[in-house]
Amino acid sequence: MSVIGSSILAGASGSAGGDKVYVDDVFSTFLYTGNSGTTAITNGLDLAGEGGLVWTKGRNYNYDHHLFDTERGVTKYLQSSQSAAEATQSTSLTSFNSNGFTLGPDSDVNDSNIKYVSWTFRKAPGFFDVQAISTANVSGATQTFSHNLGSAPGMMWVKSTGSGHWVVYHKSLGHTFRLLLNDNGGGSGPTTDFWGIAPTSTHFSLGSSFSSAGTYIVYLFADNDAQFGTDADESIIKCGNYTGTGSGSNPTISLGFEPQWVILKNTSNSSNWIMADTMRGWTSSGTSGDSITMCANLPGDEITNGGRVKLTSTGFTMDGESNVDYNTSGHNYVYMAIRRPNKPPEAATEVFAIDTSEGTAPTPPQFTSGFVTDLALRRTMTNGNSVIGSRLQGTNYMNTANAGTESGASVLTWDFSDGWSNSVSDPPNADMFAYMFKRAPGFMDVVAYSGNGQNRMINHNLAAVPEMYICKKRNGSGPWYVYHSATGNGAFTYFYTNSTSNSSVWNNTSPTATQFSVGANESNVNGSSGTFISYLFATLPGVSKVGSYTGTGNDINVNCGFTNGARFVLIKRTDVEIQGTTQDTDWYLWDTTRGIGSGNSPWFALNESQAQVTNTDYIDPLSTGFTITAGAGNGLNVATKLFIFLAIA
Repeated sequence: MSVIGSSILAGASGSAGGDKVYVDDVFSTFLYTGNSGTTAITNGLDLAGEGGLVWTKGRNYNYDHHLFDTERGVTKYLQSSQSAAEATQSTSLTSFNSNGFTLGPDSDVNDSNIKYVSWTFRKAPGFFDVQAISTANVSGATQTFSHNLGSAPGMMWVKSTGSGHWVVYHKSLGHTFRLLLNDNGGGSGPTTDFWGIAPTSTHFSLGSSFSSAGTYIVYLFADNDAQFGTDADESIIKCGNYTGTGSGSNPTISLGFEPQWVILKNTSNSSNWIMADTMRGWTSSGTSGDSITMCANLPGDEITNGGRVKLTSTGFTMDGESNVDYNTSGHNYVYMAIRRPNKPPEAATEVFAIDTSEGTAPTPPQFTSGFVTDLALRRTMTNGNSVIGSRLQGTNYMNTANAGTESGASVLTWDFSDGWSNSVSDPPNADMFAYMFKRAPGFMDVVAYSGNGQNRMINHNLAAVPEMYICKKRNGSGPWYVYHSATGNGAFTYFYTNSTSNSSVWNNTSPTATQFSVGANESNVNGSSGTFISYLFATLPGVSKVGSYTGTGNDINVNCGFTNGARFVLIKRTDVEIQGTTQDTDWYLWDTTRGIGSGNSPWFALNESQAQVTNTDYIDPLSTGFTITAGAGNGLNVATKLFIFLAIA
């Protein structure tokens, strides 16, 4: 039996923090490649104990949507694009597990070499519920049923286990309108035939259209019920609506959180049910092209060139194009969106990994991390070629050693649950390394934004005050700018050149746990026609350390609070470049995969396109962090000078 998943995900099914429940515990988008065998999908969600819904779809082949739930039991499925009755296939979904589910060899859900997506909704108050109900033969009457959502549903999908449409309730339309999930039509109403009366926190009703005897499955989705997260005050799902603006305008939908999944529908006209998720390629605005979408009411392949919905740090927006599915002027659109993962890590291995393509079989991903990767730096050690990109940027990347604009490479894909990059070689290339990061509270975040040429605060989701962030213009040439708490809000450090300057680039304003500042007078971090990306880092005890030290000329033990030393160390001298010795102000990078030892330890300069240096002893291991040696030289250890660093355990 094949087991697809991550060992880290396996511990995410319960509420490890006592009563704390995160979106990670109740929702998962999980990608897999079929093998026509028995496959266990380990997404970390407890379906065996809590119950829920598993929705699968072939991405690159004309397989229909298949929806399985714990109320009807294994092997029984419905199809969101059809009004057909429930079907049974003994080799489809064969078990609901405590950390995911198991698939048999049925080609609709597990065909060999076909790419699939699965969306799993675990039952939880404030998020999702499943009810199997039976209606009585009571002509013209409204029938009422109980549910366990704990709050009034924002959206409901009702489907007969026999033949019949998927009938959809959405709170923004009210209980006198209905939509059809398997149909592209607009809303129907006003009438009370479908819902009778508005749903409550304990009950929902079906009107006279359901007055014949029958059995139904009901999926109920909450709306803005703030009981999740570390302080049990976060909403993880929101239902709402927006009005299309047409060409040249970008309607912006504010959710109060960054989403990872959305479904939306034009209720004013015939249109498709559009679905997007960050695993398959829902990206930010910028130069990354269209986001990848899928239609819940159609069985076809995912759409790679039609997605106009773009992520923001607080919701989503549309490109300024008139499109009936997204943004026709004056049309009403309804949506349901789910918050991105935000469970705090317990170990650095959950959010940071180093891998080479050595030993990697010629099947993707090229680099294995063991977790969903959000940011990656790839470096070829012999020729110094270095690129960096993020999930929000799609398949685009930038070079850390120059000021060039963002470029695209179709192989730099993020649609893996355990790694990054679709580029593989046979034999593998042992000279190529990848440093992979996962966005996580207190550790690292990625923010994409458009400039406006004004002093402003940019929202982020680090859930901590960022101590270091790296900003780069995407749609044009411009230097890399770095903020570091040790040098303060009145200074910045260049990334690809060797100098430090004082400036109002950060508007002389320090970041907060929710925002960072950019100034009006620097086009390379906030130009009115620019699109930008920022990578933010903070100190997370036992996981990461953003800090500084003052050179002494002697050995310096840098205590990062770690127990097994640093696996990754990045250091930069902060004062002005020393004439004729550019190496003295390089961004030095070491890692334990290439070796941090008591002798020579290989390093490379992140800001240079040169081969790694292997014959110097500038750094030594230290259980609590790292040691800078007395012989490290002016670039790392000159008396009285300030050096900044980022270290990861």
